[in-house]
Amino acid sequence: MMIVKVFMPTIERISLKLQEMLSHSWGLIITLIAYLLNFIAPVKYAFVAMGVAIVADLLFGILSARKQGKFILSQSGRDTPAKVIVYFGFMLVVYTTERIFSDNQALITKIGCTLACVCELWSMLGSALIIWPKMLFPKLLKLQLKGEVESKLGKNISNMLDKEDEEYENNKRNPE
Repeated sequence: MMIVKVFMPTIERISLKLQEMLSHSWGLIITLIAYLLNFIAPVKYAFVAMGVAIVADLLFGILSARKQGKFILSQSGRDTPAKVIVYFGFMLVVYTTERIFSDNQALITKIGCTLACVCELWSMLGSALIIWPKMLFPKLLKLQLKGEVESKLGKNISNMLDKEDEEYENNKRNPE
């Protein structure tokens, strides 16, 4: 009985503070974010990697738009929030389902996040080919990146690629 009398005022204060915090929209939002972060804590690195890949693609998209003389956040500003919602929402559903059926290392979630990172890397390579057309690695993949670059430029680039190949062959035959 003595212990209850000692701790009761503290418990009452905590419950009043908690009630006050949850009665405000920001308190509710912060609580939900904290709950979500705690829930995904076992796979936090996979989700962080996916977020870093999205931000890196956004930066490459901004540099690409700048090089083309377009409004910097035109396409990137519309695509990035959609990517965040789709990727994180989908992976959260996958992770939740995986938690229901097993207590393993969330292998499916980690594979899904890795695939999302690979998709973002492909998009970054397309932007890199626009920004630095002479860069070796994207140049090696230019035929595979053709569709990605065309979607970013909004025009057919087959003739540009053929012209670059001809220039390369001419320079190889006639070094200056």
